Amino acid sequence: MSIRANPWLDYWTAFSPRYAWLSLMLCALAPNSMRAQALEFERRIAPFPVTSSAGDELEFPFLGGFNAPRPQFVDIDGDADLDLFVQEENATLSRPGRLIFFENTGDAAGFRFEYRSDAYRGLDVGNWYRFIDYDGDGDQDLFSEAPFAFVRYWQNVGDSTTPEFRMAADSLRDTNGDLVNFDVGSLPDLADIDCDGDFDLLVGRAAAGTITLYEGLGLDSGGVPSFEEIPGNFQDISIIGEGAPSSSFETGPDFFGSAQEAGRHPFSSLAAAAHGSNSLTIVDIDDDADPDIFWGDLFEPSVVYLRNSGTCVQPNITIQAREFPQAQPLLSSGFNAPRFADIDGDGDNDMFIAVLGGAFSTVSHLVENFLFYRNVGSAARPEFQLQETRLLRMLDIGSNTIPALVDIDADGDRDLFVGNEISADNQNTGRLVFYENTGSPESALLSRANDDVLGAELGFNLAPAFVDIDADGDFDLFTGEWNGKLNFHENTGSRLAADFKPAEPVMAEVDGQVKEVDVGNNNAPAFADIDNDGDFDLVCGEFLGNLNFYENVGSATAPTFVFRTKDFADIRFGLYSVPRFGDVDSDGDLDLFVGSQDDGMRFYRNLGSAANARFEQDSLGIKVLERSATALADLDADGDLDLLSGSAKGGLLFFENRRFVTSVQPTATVPTGFELLGNFPNPFNAETQIVFILPQAGIVNLRIYDLAGRTVRSFRESKQTGTHTIAWDGMGDAGRVVASGVYFYRIQVGRFEKSGRMLLLK
Repeated sequence: MSIRANPWLDYWTAFSPRYAWLSLMLCALAPNSMRAQALEFERRIAPFPVTSSAGDELEFPFLGGFNAPRPQFVDIDGDADLDLFVQEENATLSRPGRLIFFENTGDAAGFRFEYRSDAYRGLDVGNWYRFIDYDGDGDQDLFSEAPFAFVRYWQNVGDSTTPEFRMAADSLRDTNGDLVNFDVGSLPDLADIDCDGDFDLLVGRAAAGTITLYEGLGLDSGGVPSFEEIPGNFQDISIIGEGAPSSSFETGPDFFGSAQEAGRHPFSSLAAAAHGSNSLTIVDIDDDADPDIFWGDLFEPSVVYLRNSGTCVQPNITIQAREFPQAQPLLSSGFNAPRFADIDGDGDNDMFIAVLGGAFSTVSHLVENFLFYRNVGSAARPEFQLQETRLLRMLDIGSNTIPALVDIDADGDRDLFVGNEISADNQNTGRLVFYENTGSPESALLSRANDDVLGAELGFNLAPAFVDIDADGDFDLFTGEWNGKLNFHENTGSRLAADFKPAEPVMAEVDGQVKEVDVGNNNAPAFADIDNDGDFDLVCGEFLGNLNFYENVGSATAPTFVFRTKDFADIRFGLYSVPRFGDVDSDGDLDLFVGSQDDGMRFYRNLGSAANARFEQDSLGIKVLERSATALADLDADGDLDLLSGSAKGGLLFFENRRFVTSVQPTATVPTGFELLGNFPNPFNAETQIVFILPQAGIVNLRIYDLAGRTVRSFRESKQTGTHTIAWDGMGDAGRVVASGVYFYRIQVGRFEKSGRMLLLK
């Protein structure tokens, strides 16, 4: 089926004033407690189980994804096990560098990380940080970046169990009065490199591939670290990388393979030698009482190992190996940041490598980028075995995710589809990944079921939108692309088993001509009956932040789109706008959420009506990640819309709607009477939840009637005391989709009986 111009209007358009009036009436009947309330969302990392394609449960499903994690393991709370910090978001002038904190609730021998905060202590660490007990008082102090590439020092004025950080120096200066600096993009390290009892600062120089030593002189009279820059190239070290890869390079199955298996490494046809941004790690890897150095470089697919064959006082540091671990070297996209910690308490150093992404690929590292190697050897003769390619397992499919929630299999719960920018194994296209909800409306369980729903190369930045555009009772699929185009995938299967046809371009009348819908770049479609005439209109976000409005002047079964404006509701902000509609305040009209690249997510409340929308920005109060993109659905069957947000990091954030949950959930006391809280959403397209409170257990009888008084659907369920929902999916008792229109429902429990009405729009 293609969507193109159609000259006639059907029944729903002809009678749109009638349904506008009904919608206004429904709005008036909505409980006052559920209209015009402030939104209240709570972020949750693991609100319900999510499993991988192998069936393994993800510990941190809605953490948001990692593209370039920068970790450090340190006992920050003095309980004798190593906690974990990760810096993921790049700091900018408007966005501070935050630390994600995971507490180790296991012990020294068996780690178990639990998420605690995505902004530890509110610290701004720029784009580099290092915890270390610099003043020797038994607790961890902190060094970090001060914009841009200077060194800031935070003194721990708390203690080893309850740290409290005070900025003691905004930008450190050396003994000559010059600012201590490192190269933008590089990650220095602190260690007692000369064994004189204080910590030195080693800085890798991206422009030369060398190391500058700032010798530590302890604390000055003001309690601020003092450093002396040592002229020249430390130990005459020069890291010259392998050079940039050929343009024909593609990530293959040997991405994390060994050098021997890959014939040294898969990056053939290398250009001139080069060096670039780097990461330094200083550790005594061979337990000989002197520090060695590990170097990750933008132009190195592995890690360079520099061994100290001298002594601690008189070091002799030279390149021992350009690929590490030597038995099975890591070969990645480059710029690897190794970190060492005795995570299992057996007396030797285990290894963790964060793949920050170098010159060899821009996408192959975006998911499997936090590797854990257990040391199965000894402290003196380490032998590293790869255990995990993702230490913290979460829902992560690469970058720039756009979610959609829809009951695609008509089993009463919402399934999840996620589009992304580009796939790691095929760099010519994005992917649409499917997570089936194998749980229930009240208790979701998302299982990764299909890594490539469409199985076709459509392009980059796939933005999915599901809607029954032809009113045949099943959900069709639309996908926006980076090139600004919009594709239509007709569902030729059924409500129970979707089968999407190959993509066809969506056509619309623009300036008197019928042509493909094209918004320039990064089309992000959303469908809503914004004028309440019984059919779905189209609003498309885009790269420049506009909202392009295409009115459906056709019908529910034969849509005809006409371009009206690129400034829908006079809303434009940020870049990469992604609109989503939903009646979040349950007042009978559609509200609007808009995600963006750097400007967060905005909520526009509809203060007009279902037929005449009037959007005004309202408070949302949630922190999202870069490239946010919303999906709205009631995932816990409590009668309100929860929120998923996409991310540039390749994952999703989940926000539970707490405002209306609070208003309908049972309190500690038994409800004093039977209450019908209405149905949500209303009007609705595919499914609505009828919410009620029982003062005592009983048999619930629910009947749904059409305007003629005929019973179209009946339910009989046993319920306990408390708040409950019954979902109606628009199907009759005969198993067929009912027609659009007004329906009444009557709910009866013992001697209690109440009624309501709702509007079904197809």
